[in-house]
Amino acid sequence: MDRRLRRRSGRLRQGSPRRRRLQAEGALIGGYAGYNFQFDNSPIVIGAETDFNWSDQDDKISFGPLGSVKADVKWAGATRGRVGLAFDRFLAYGAAGVAYSRVKGNAAGITSSRTFTGWTAGGGLEYAFTDSVVGRAEYRYSDYGRRNGVKLTENRVMGGLAIKFGW
Repeated sequence: MDRRLRRRSGRLRQGSPRRRRLQAEGALIGGYAGYNFQFDNSPIVIGAETDFNWSDQDDKISFGPLGSVKADVKWAGATRGRVGLAFDRFLAYGAAGVAYSRVKGNAAGITSSRTFTGWTAGGGLEYAFTDSVVGRAEYRYSDYGRRNGVKLTENRVMGGLAIKFGW
């Protein structure tokens, strides 16, 4: 189980000639689950994990008397493969996979929600405080692609604390 508070900066780009950008910022909290395997007599670790996070990220651009555009990221997650090197109680790893995010938008009084799906890649460092408690710090870039003229990308830095089960 993991409870983590994260800060990220997401970008939503509307496909207009002026290319105004919404810079959605805020916090995330969520959890992740996964499985790792370390080869015998080797520092190589492979694994897979998935995470899901509630988000309060949003941003708004005002066009004065013409109204405004608002984007609100409702949730985000990813399912990724991992490869790393273990040294004593440390694990340095890289990860990549599929990313997904739900965004609610409002422009000129019209509200619409869309789920974006794309790719993600990043890396991090884990430290085993005990045999069952692990802390982590990670950076992740995600490109959710373009949908109906809107492109969504994000850079995320996060930290977490996990409990390992000896199954």
